[in-house]
Amino acid sequence: MKNTRHNLLVLFFITAFMVLFIFNDLGLIKLYQLNHKKNFIRNEIDKLIAQEIHLIDEIDELSNNDEYLKNIARNKFHLVRPGEKIYKVIERKNIHSE
Repeated sequence: MKNTRHNLLVLFFITAFMVLFIFNDLGLIKLYQLNHKKNFIRNEIDKLIAQEIHLIDEIDELSNNDEYLKNIARNKFHLVRPGEKIYKVIERKNIHSE
């Protein structure tokens, strides 16, 4: 009887320890959540680094490449050289639909 009670007590403490080890703030579930969050943040950092590299290249092109700058001015801001004419083509919609 005493041996059975001793075994139950040991089993209870082992079970309590396992529950605390898995579910408390320093447990396995929290460790998994923190690891997942760390990986997500690393991916975000990698995306931001790639974006920064792209922006640095863009700044370099705008600072050193006159043709690139002229192309941006023409396409994005619709600027023209003196004496150039711009023709705007307007598509007409068919009144009769097929």
